[in-house]
Amino acid sequence: MVLLLNVDGSIVAFHSLENRIKETAMRGGRLAESRVYYFHNCPMDYVDGGPGYSPAVTVEEMLSGLSPNLACLLIFSDAGAARGAIVKIG
Repeated sequence: MVLLLNVDGSIVAFHSLENRIKETAMRGGRLAESRVYYFHNCPMDYVDGGPGYSPAVTVEEMLSGLSPNLACLLIFSDAGAARGAIVKIG
């Protein structure tokens, strides 16, 4: 499992839920091999690792390193929507 977790900004109100999702995924069976990456609003160019987690990499590197047998990719974010932000990709 790969977890992409939004940090800071409008998502702060949901950090306790985000932490529960992360802890549940990290403790659960085969999901204990999860990789966790962090970003702000939208994972545009880079995603950051945290202490004890995956190192910072480009989004392209992160996606190219995924196994074809990947069980799950989970993105937890509001993409800045709680503040009315519009994120344009591309």
